[in-house]
Amino acid sequence: MRIIKRTSALIVVGLYIVAIASADQTKEFKKYMTAMYPKMVKAFRTKDIKFFSDAATPDFTETAMGRTMNRDEALANFGQMFQMVKSIDVKTKPSQLTFKADKGKGTVTGKWVYVGMMKPDAKGKSHKLEATSYTRESWMKKGKDWMIYKMEDTKPGTVKIDGRVVDPSKMGG
Repeated sequence: MRIIKRTSALIVVGLYIVAIASADQTKEFKKYMTAMYPKMVKAFRTKDIKFFSDAATPDFTETAMGRTMNRDEALANFGQMFQMVKSIDVKTKPSQLTFKADKGKGTVTGKWVYVGMMKPDAKGKSHKLEATSYTRESWMKKGKDWMIYKMEDTKPGTVKIDGRVVDPSKMGG
């Protein structure tokens, strides 16, 4: 009976230590990501593709609208979007920040809202762009930093131009 009590006590203490370590790592990840988001927003506003390139692992993939893109394709897609817009702003509120200590990986799940103005069309008129996406980003720790290695839709988003919902696959990007 003593062995069972000691074993149970050791298991409880071990689980407690793992929970504390995981909570500390979650806190570290959340702090890093909280500092990262204003920089990411600035990179969108300034159309800084290098920021996104530097944050992504070489094997980064993005899955959106049923299509999976490798790192180069995803960065080219960002570049095309930046060429289509005169200005863009990002309002993002991650709904969940988690960290899995055993794998050195963190996950951000959230709703992303993009608002901007498209470059003038052939008639010289600019159009308001609004897009909403729901994504899960997977990050891994590399030294002191975190790098994104996967981004995927968690549910369909919307794209509106001048308030009308449009099919983003038909926008030429």
